[in-house]
Amino acid sequence: MLKTNKEIEEITISSMALDKTTAKNLSEFVNNNFSLRKMSISWCQFKSNDLLRFMEDIKNVKHLQYLDISAIPIEGPMCIALTNLIKQHIIMNTSLIHLDMSCCNLDPDELSLLVEGMKRSKSILSVHFSGNSMKPETKKDMLEQLLKTSDKLITTNKPIEKFIKARSEKLSKQLFPNDSESMQFNICTNNDQKMKLDLFKQNLEIKMGLDGDKKKKYETVDDRIVFYRFLGHLEIKGGHMWKMGSRCWLCEKWKYTCVVVNPITLSSNFQSASEFDSDHYHQKIANSSKQGQANELSGSFPMIAGSFSNWKCHNMMKVDKFYD
Repeated sequence: MLKTNKEIEEITISSMALDKTTAKNLSEFVNNNFSLRKMSISWCQFKSNDLLRFMEDIKNVKHLQYLDISAIPIEGPMCIALTNLIKQHIIMNTSLIHLDMSCCNLDPDELSLLVEGMKRSKSILSVHFSGNSMKPETKKDMLEQLLKTSDKLITTNKPIEKFIKARSEKLSKQLFPNDSESMQFNICTNNDQKMKLDLFKQNLEIKMGLDGDKKKKYETVDDRIVFYRFLGHLEIKGGHMWKMGSRCWLCEKWKYTCVVVNPITLSSNFQSASEFDSDHYHQKIANSSKQGQANELSGSFPMIAGSFSNWKCHNMMKVDKFYD
């Protein structure tokens, strides 16, 4: 079926044991189906040699935008070779914008290799690393290396800005296609649904401390580790710089929105929120300030805050600065 259908845009294969033959057939499908944009093989079981061959076969694929290989342990004597193949795919695939490598049992050396790939990629926007061996020092080192690249990219090579903007405009039409236009092919087993329910229950018990160990600090689903950036939008201050957080703007399908405010007519056209909503949002902004997220603000110009900024207040830009 896969060989005959050349219009599939998304494929999800979850919680299945993929042998050598199946992995080979899947890699051939990925290479030959140029309509494919999203592929997820999370929780699948590979033998180390088969996974190595699979990544070798798709290393030069340049039409995939989303790749999810989470919960597939990368271990054994070939782990460095496998990580190098993934690094090469990040560099060579100039369409790749999203990569999920959560719970892949990555150690600091392997994470460093992937950071090298992220530094050299001109398209990648978001990478998930949750559930790997990442101490605070490891996270800091990764972010510092990425930030050095971001500084060099913008400050020393101005023509690259135009390239990034053109590249982003080319991809923007494909970032959030209508569901009706996207063909999906999903292969999920009953065990997959059961596993997700079991994980949800386990995470809930850990979050509520039901195991009786009150002193131990656990990582919950809210502690995701995501490295992300924005390309092609120079009006977003520091957007090109890599950031580390727990939210992925691609997964949440953020839409680019411009908010235009005329201070002269603001008071006459502004519709006030209800008392409950007003208190609710003021509390969110106050909590953000208490956490040390307050920004230097100018009282003479409108401010904006919302879930997109974790309720951190920002001064809005003047129109002439926006168009510069």
